[in-house]
Amino acid sequence: MILGLIVLAISLMGWELTLSSGRTASATKVSAVDTSSLRATSKALTGYGVANTAGVVATFGGAAFHGDQTTGLSGSVVAITATPDAKGYWLVTTTGEVLGYGDALSYGSAKDTSASSPIVSMAATHDGKGYWLVSSSGQVLAFGDAVPYDSTPDPTLSGSVVAITATPDAKGYWLVTTTGEVLGYGDAVSYGSAKDTSASSPIVSMAATRDGKGYWLVSSSGQVLTFGDAVSYPGMTGQTVTGSIVNMAVTSDGDGYILVAADGSIFAFGDASSNWLSG
Repeated sequence: MILGLIVLAISLMGWELTLSSGRTASATKVSAVDTSSLRATSKALTGYGVANTAGVVATFGGAAFHGDQTTGLSGSVVAITATPDAKGYWLVTTTGEVLGYGDALSYGSAKDTSASSPIVSMAATHDGKGYWLVSSSGQVLAFGDAVPYDSTPDPTLSGSVVAITATPDAKGYWLVTTTGEVLGYGDAVSYGSAKDTSASSPIVSMAATRDGKGYWLVSSSGQVLTFGDAVSYPGMTGQTVTGSIVNMAVTSDGDGYILVAADGSIFAFGDASSNWLSG
């Protein structure tokens, strides 16, 4: 079985989904994907990398391969995050173990602290000299030059936290839960949440606009909710989704995004041209 993919879009160039079992591009559909660990964030550089829950990393476009970890992991890999110059990346596991490759230095891990629940997501600081890890209960752990705006789980959270998204200047971050509740810390302003609207299914991912004055939330059914200055693009109407949507990634100019389905299908909207999806 192909293990779950974690997608890190580190480029506007060549949006492709790949089989995590190898380092060659595939068609736009992948079968037997473990959806429990699929994550996506966006960076605008020269390529992108993907990793699976076992720690296998594959890179495409102009992104360099710096290594991976397929043995000795404590927990499943849940995130891959590029450094600002895309000359390295981190892998993080459910236990909070952080592995750095290329110029991605390890500044510590949740294994050295006390995470209240499994780690689910990671976000890097603006200069790449630090990062935040967040657990499903909302506990945020800061390392390196990452500012600890809040590290205590909020007992009033509705649903489990599924993602942490840094603001463009990394002087703050948002947390989002399965119910679509959005919490802002530092300079991250809350522009609304799916709790205030009508999400068709659990929220699975979040992405911020280029200026940080808005964000998108996406549900497992492919419903995209916009807040602040986030622009709404045509939805999933008329398109066949054979698996639940599990993630989204926004293009560097914020004028489009892709949605990733559980079966590996990718749906492009706005300026996320379908041409980018070809191998």
